[in-house]
Amino acid sequence: MDGPTVSVYAANEITLPLDDLFTEAEWEDFLDSSKQQNTYDGKIYAVGATESSVALFYNADMLEEAGIRIPQSKEEAWTWTEFYEAAKKLTKDGVVGTNIIMDKGEGLPYVLEQFWISNGTDLVSADGSKADGYINSQEGIEAAEFLNSLIQGGYANIDPIQKEFHNERAATMLGGSWEVATLENDYPDLNWGVTYFPVAENGIPSSPTGDWVASVTKNTQDMEAAREVLRFLLSSENVTTYAKAISKPPTRISSYEVLTEYNEYPRSLFKEQLMETGHPRPRTPSYSVLSAEFSEAMLNIFTGVDAKEALDAAAAATDKDYNKYYAQE
Repeated sequence: MDGPTVSVYAANEITLPLDDLFTEAEWEDFLDSSKQQNTYDGKIYAVGATESSVALFYNADMLEEAGIRIPQSKEEAWTWTEFYEAAKKLTKDGVVGTNIIMDKGEGLPYVLEQFWISNGTDLVSADGSKADGYINSQEGIEAAEFLNSLIQGGYANIDPIQKEFHNERAATMLGGSWEVATLENDYPDLNWGVTYFPVAENGIPSSPTGDWVASVTKNTQDMEAAREVLRFLLSSENVTTYAKAISKPPTRISSYEVLTEYNEYPRSLFKEQLMETGHPRPRTPSYSVLSAEFSEAMLNIFTGVDAKEALDAAAAATDKDYNKYYAQE
């Protein structure tokens, strides 16, 4: 299952807790971001082999020509204002300043939630029970309006062409860690770099995490066999081999001792974000509703709907689902 849906299956008692799958020492070898994603109501319900992160890719030639500062550490990450000004300056000659839309489905909450977190809020409360006052908080509205300013200014496209950054039609891109291998292998002539996820003014450094995971359903006929298979698949050796094969960061910290490419730029930047600024998507049993409502709200905002109105609707729909199916009597 996709990481953010772990809570949905757990809350509906479809999957079983897996806390005793590994020893305490073995669990310590898994990234906190992955364990957080896979935890619901204090118990671990899933385990994954790989992680993901999103950072700001840039066309090095375009930024150099424009004289734009490139952050060299997470402490120097662009603020929203710097991101906006850079995108504005880089938009010319048929090139937009940035690409902020990975896709119009799950890609929107996956990437854009971090603007809420960086601005001091989130899409839902920490316990996943309430969206009102979070997704539509003043800080949330500010995040949505900032993102919309990039669209309305013409500095980012609501309908970006395929591979917009790769084909030099966007000067920067909020892109996933998997793009490194794509750019290296398929676009050898593109002079690109990658830097840290932008941060709100005086905000919290934050970056997306999350990936596909394995669980065990409640109707398993042989739990011991399931445990044996999972322990084999998610051993440090197999996680290392699998992560390397699909060019994604491993979830096991010991794997990085073997995958030394993550000690070198650009992969080191994604490793640093995972370990220091990574935040999984909201852990709420109403995530499926939240995700769809957030995506719809952002697309509505990008096409002219008032940000507060759109986010209020998303909050109401999410809370309606939670209160109907999951709220404690």
